[in-house]
Formats: sequence, structure tokens, C-alpha cells
Amino acid sequence: MIYVIENKIVFNPEDNTLSLQDDINSQVAISNPARRILLLLIEHHGTVVQRDTIFKKVWDDFGLVSSNNNLNHCISKLRKVINTLGHSEEVIITVPKVGFLLKKEIVISTRESPISSSITDHQVTPEPPGINTETVCLEKPLFSSLYQEKEAELPSSPVKETRKGATRNHLNLLISIFSFALFLLAFAIILRDHFYDPKDRLQITMLGDCPLYSTSIIPASQKPNFIHLARHFIDKNKIKCNPGDIFIFQSESVFSMIKTGASREFLAQCRVNKNNDADACLSVYINNRKDNDKR
Repeated sequence: MIYVIENKIVFNPEDNTLSLQDDINSQVAISNPARRILLLLIEHHGTVVQRDTIFKKVWDDFGLVSSNNNLNHCISKLRKVINTLGHSEEVIITVPKVGFLLKKEIVISTRESPISSSITDHQVTPEPPGINTETVCLEKPLFSSLYQEKEAELPSSPVKETRKGATRNHLNLLISIFSFALFLLAFAIILRDHFYDPKDRLQITMLGDCPLYSTSIIPASQKPNFIHLARHFIDKNKIKCNPGDIFIFQSESVFSMIKTGASREFLAQCRVNKNNDADACLSVYINNRKDNDKR
């Protein structure tokens, strides 16, 4: 069925075009939503078609996303096309907050679509400047699988299936790389624990030829004070560094949060065997807490 508006503009729903009746080269292509809107308005000629009805008949029933923006855009484009084809009077009227109607005074006539008409024998020519020849309004898919209209569903594209397969392969590759990286990290931790000597973290400095160790980890800010106390302890007690010996020192004044002036200090001078283990130690212990407590 072909519709003629005001005996001037030809609306052909079969090929989605609007054109002048006597000028085949004036054809303007419109989108599927625009075609469905115009058909709906013609069907209810002279009466208001509510927005919700248009949403359902034009978008929702075809698995597309409906919105006021899409609808307003389609109406605006249809008006522009009709105006471009030479009809300056308002054809589509907006009823605020309700919907749209095709003006009652507009004359709509119909005629049968010939099987082989001059219209279908010609390619649609570009519309006049300022009109988008590809889409008069937006068709936004609700789901990618419903991008085509229900009445013209097409089988899934092999290219899309190939892309999906490539995406899955890429994801599997990333998972494999991530798993391998975790394995390497775990292996490195195991090797570190196997070859790492815990004493390395406790060595503070060298006093002559003898390494000085603490019994626990010393913060960097406390190391100078710790070394000073160790030197003072060794000099005060006239302890000599022998080759192959190590010093293990502990001072209560370094670790105590409360500074009372009293402290207990301990130093062990140990001989290291071939396995780098201390096998013989001479310990010196000083407790000046009692002397300070008496003051």
C-alpha cells in the first residue's frame, strides 16, 4: 500500500521512502522506526497516538530500546523531510505530555503498490542537503542478538562467531600467563626460604673483624644508638674481637618504651663453625637496674 499526502508527497512503506509524486529523483530514505511512526499516525489519522503506544509499536515490539529522545528525534526528522519536499504546513502535531497526531485536515489517499513500478526500478537518490540519507532517527538495539527486526531475523554471522572464539582464546591465554606467574612467584619464595640465612637480617654492622648481631630486628633509626651501646659495652668490659668470632648484643634501653635510666645489657661472643653456626659462646651480662632503682 502506498500513501499520498496532500496529493503531493508519496510515502512508500515498502522501500522506506518519501518522495514527490511527480519527481522520482526526489526520494528520501527514512529508517524503520520513522516508517513505523508515520504508518501509526496515518492509521490513527486525526486522533492522538500516545507516547506509550508509539514506544510499544515502534521499538519495544521489535526488541529495541525506546526513549523520549529517540521518539522526539524521529518526529523532528520526519517533519524536516516533509518540509524539504515542499510542504511547509505542519503535518505532525505534538500534544504536550500525551503524544502526537497527524493533522485532521491533511488529506491522505492510498493506492495499490504495483508489482513492478517505476519507483522500485530506480535506486534511491541522495536526499537534499541537510538530511541524513542513512537514518532519519536512531535504532538502538536492546540486545546485540535482536539488532535485526523480528520479521527479518538473520542467522548469526560467521565473522562474529570467529571473533567470539578469538576472544575466548585470548582470555584463556591471559589465565595461563597469570597462573604461570603465580607458580614462578611461589617457586621464588620457596627458594628464598631455602637459601636465605635469617641471620643476615639481624646483622647490624662490623666491629673490626667481628660482625655485630642483634637478637631482633632493629629499626634503622635505632641502629646508631644500638652500635654506640655495643661499642661502649665491649670497651667497658675489655672484650677483644678474635678472628672468626661474632658479637650478639642486646640492650633493654633500645627496646624499652619507657626510659628510666636503668637497663640490662647482654653480649655473647661466639665462635662460628664451618656451617656458619655458633657452637661456643662466652656471655657477659650487666644489670644496673638495681643501682639505678636505689637512687
